Amino acid sequence: MQRSTLCIMTALALAIVGRSAGAQESQVEFHGNYVPGSGSSSTAWGGGAQYQVTLGSKEQAVQLSPSLGVDWTKGEESGPSTTSVGLDVNVQPGGDSPLTPYAGGSVSANWVSEDAPKGTLLGLEYMSGVYYKLESQGSLSLHLEVRRGYIRTQPHQTTGRFGVALSL
Repeated sequence: MQRSTLCIMTALALAIVGRSAGAQESQVEFHGNYVPGSGSSSTAWGGGAQYQVTLGSKEQAVQLSPSLGVDWTKGEESGPSTTSVGLDVNVQPGGDSPLTPYAGGSVSANWVSEDAPKGTLLGLEYMSGVYYKLESQGSLSLHLEVRRGYIRTQPHQTTGRFGVALSL
């Protein structure tokens, strides 16, 4: 199955599941990625997007937020590029605060341009981050996140993300 077909099918499935599961909110988010170099690996830059639904009411103590995302990074100095399609699952506090912290995990399918076996490689990460809503009733939020994990056959890495989210 081609990557584009997989992305489209997964996005549609997440949207349908989110609506049928009583999602209270949904949002799209666009972000930049920064992966600092370490050891033999070079610094990498990239970007991505994700679609997220938040399950449970704001009155609950904890809400669950699954999201589907796609990312691309490219190493500096002719380093390898990586394309990823991932599913994140986060928990966050309920309520209506402008500042919403969260923590969770991610599983992804990855395609690396070089120095890796051919085919799809499993990626596993854990993350924590925060959304900051710019206006109390507004739909725009800033997003800051740190992820740590690895892609099979690749060294562990830390990724920083900064983005903008739009509530739908």
